[in-house]
Amino acid sequence: MPLLSSLPGGAHKGGPGEASVTTASAAPPKSPQGVTWVRAAAEYQQMYVRETIASLRVDESETARTVSDIRRDDRLDVRVPDLRAQGLTFKRVQRLRWQDRALVQIVYLPEHGDPVALCLVPDARADQGVAEQRIERMGVLTWRKAQIGYALIGAPGSVDLKAVADALANGPVAPLYGSLMERDREGGRAS
Repeated sequence: MPLLSSLPGGAHKGGPGEASVTTASAAPPKSPQGVTWVRAAAEYQQMYVRETIASLRVDESETARTVSDIRRDDRLDVRVPDLRAQGLTFKRVQRLRWQDRALVQIVYLPEHGDPVALCLVPDARADQGVAEQRIERMGVLTWRKAQIGYALIGAPGSVDLKAVADALANGPVAPLYGSLMERDREGGRAS
């Protein structure tokens, strides 16, 4: 049984009008084996190598559609951050599932080294600052902010993960895709 499942083509579980994310203030669940969403995402990220992501071309309309689907169907206020200033190039956003809950993976490619992922889940617990851990060979930084749990995951050495996590958790980072882009389009301005 896969730890994470992809939702191809923007499909989602549940019928029309069904909420796919609960709003309880409990932590996201663990699997029966005790695996957390952070560990599952880190193990999934270990499968990526540079060559897997380097050849991907960003399809802006597909990315915007995926972000819109996440916001509408998963009720998760996602903004794809522009991390070029931190040395990371956006490659794709994916809708995944963890324990039948939304898990968003945003993948970036550093100038050198393996891909880095920013993962998000709904998490209504109180905000929490950046915490660092290692899961197998992956560096993992986690935090919670505005009812979203975050995990920045990457192989150590390709980029300063702590600096990127601190910038995301504590500072304004311009979005490439998300609510600002959608507001601009609704207002008739180009994004």
